[in-house]
Amino acid sequence: MNPCLSERQRELVELAGRLADQFAKRAADHDLDNTFPHENYDDLRAAGLLRLTVPTELGGQGADLAEVFPVLERLPMGDASTALAVTMHISPLGQWASVWRRTGNPRLAELLSMADAQAGVFMPMNNGRAKQFIGASALGVQLSPVIGFDETGHDSRATS
Repeated sequence: MNPCLSERQRELVELAGRLADQFAKRAADHDLDNTFPHENYDDLRAAGLLRLTVPTELGGQGADLAEVFPVLERLPMGDASTALAVTMHISPLGQWASVWRRTGNPRLAELLSMADAQAGVFMPMNNGRAKQFIGASALGVQLSPVIGFDETGHDSRATS
């Protein structure tokens, strides 16, 4: 264990490590059977990691970047795909938590409070349908798609 980590960071990394070790035991079977690891997300939800960046005032763990990064380094050691989805879940929630702290927006508070709802994992997608993005509509934010091409000529989509 890294001696430079705070006690809280060490606790979160140890939790992530226990989860990653469980994910690793299942990963090969999911890869072989081409199945989705639902139980990984059940474990993450039960451990509170899907609420890692949600403010404590809204029922989350209130983790900052210094606490999140070591967790995101440890989780992929068990299942990289699960870790990627978790990153795509907790990162925007952390950004929105920062906005909520500044604004107190009640719709944003409601969205953050639903961060680990049984319905699934929150993931913003930049796929050209940004106006249908549930988070944006929940906040009353107007997004417009920006379409461009990357250096290989492939369609590259983002929102602004």
